[in-house]
Amino acid sequence: MRLYFKIFLLFLITELVMGAMAIFFIEGLYIKTFNIVGHLTITVLSMPISFIDRSYPFYAPVPPYQAILLLMLNVAIHAGIAVFIIKTTKKNKS
Repeated sequence: MRLYFKIFLLFLITELVMGAMAIFFIEGLYIKTFNIVGHLTITVLSMPISFIDRSYPFYAPVPPYQAILLLMLNVAIHAGIAVFIIKTTKKNKS
């Protein structure tokens, strides 16, 4: 459980920073390459939520409490997948 919380916090901070940088690249710069990188980053970060419902990436225009909930759900899914992969690879090595 401690591993899950460590990964959850790491992913939460990483996704917040990457999301902010992606939005900066999309909104602040008008260079086509950076715009493409920003859109791809946001698409990858919101992938688990978009599998559940296509209209709900974490940056969707929803009330702030719902956006925070979607972000937390997205990070929880990412952390769960990462813990599963880590535990599976540790079992396979031994």
